[in-house]
Amino acid sequence: MSDEVSLDSFVLDGRWRFQAQLGYGADGTVYLARDQHTGEKVAIKVYDSLVGKEADRIREKIAEEASISTGVDSPFLVRVIQWGTAPGQGGVDAGYMVMEYLEGETLRDVLERRIAAMPAMEAIDFTRLVLFAVNSLHRQGYVHRDLKPENIFVLAAHTREAKRIPVKIFDFGAAKPVDKAHIGVARGTPIYVSPEVVQRAPRISYTADVYSLGIILYELLVGRPPMDPAASPEQLVAQHVYGELDPLPPALANTPVNEVYRRATMKNPDARYRDAGAMLTALSAIRPVRAKRLPSISPFSSATVEDSVQGEVGRVEFSAIIPPNAGTVPPRAMPTGSVSAIGGDSSVGATSGGISGQGLGPGDSSGRR
Repeated sequence: MSDEVSLDSFVLDGRWRFQAQLGYGADGTVYLARDQHTGEKVAIKVYDSLVGKEADRIREKIAEEASISTGVDSPFLVRVIQWGTAPGQGGVDAGYMVMEYLEGETLRDVLERRIAAMPAMEAIDFTRLVLFAVNSLHRQGYVHRDLKPENIFVLAAHTREAKRIPVKIFDFGAAKPVDKAHIGVARGTPIYVSPEVVQRAPRISYTADVYSLGIILYELLVGRPPMDPAASPEQLVAQHVYGELDPLPPALANTPVNEVYRRATMKNPDARYRDAGAMLTALSAIRPVRAKRLPSISPFSSATVEDSVQGEVGRVEFSAIIPPNAGTVPPRAMPTGSVSAIGGDSSVGATSGGISGQGLGPGDSSGRR
């Protein structure tokens, strides 16, 4: 889409009018749009043009993410309304996904804004919320494989939905059914990826997500990850596979939360909690959970799923085990980068309708909800 042309001149599938850019990722851009029929806001991720050798990969990625959106029923995952391909600039097809729009910010934004780490019980309570959300994915047979603060959305406190569902998980570009989690290219974010994903182990289970959640717990407690975020991807991956993660500070060393962190991040997947639900049980035993901090609704009530605004920023592909080749350096602040909203509707469908507007293909629509 050309910056010289007003975004509101673009209409997808004769229905959604573009309004503003929300963010971008490794393979596309996310826009705020409005349903011309209902006035409802949505977020639309437009993938890079489907040309060259990457075209088939992008089509496959969209189809896989869409299959999760129809296969998982949970209000704790960002919902997809529609997906497909549409004629873009120069008549070249572009893939897209229409998602629910949410007010709030990513957990990365929350962490970047804080001067210090969260108080311990606040960090524990928040981790419980994230575990509750991820458990709804695990209980329906899927492994996320790329959990990180950028993929955890914290709903704005003033919104009605936040009172029931404070957090949502998104970006399912790396997600797989648990029986197929070992298949395909190994992808993840170096700071949060589990050793078995890097090593392309023959069996990858929910424990891969548990490892990432253990690192997120540490980051909430300490204010940084348990390794140097400024290190190279090779150094970070080597530390996961061969090295040791940083221990919790002495003040937390002899507390129950240290045992949860230690077990969640064991190198042997079989030594970890079996899934997010088991880790949630352990963390909840630290003290009685305040009812107001956990959603009171079932993770299996109405809704569908997924996708990301920030996309695959920071995600890399691991083609083999990366050998250890460096030590660590003093911790630094995590790199910045945020998106303030995700794009409300629970139905899904595939379509090949067009995007109309100056510089784009004809506004010829052929499929809707």
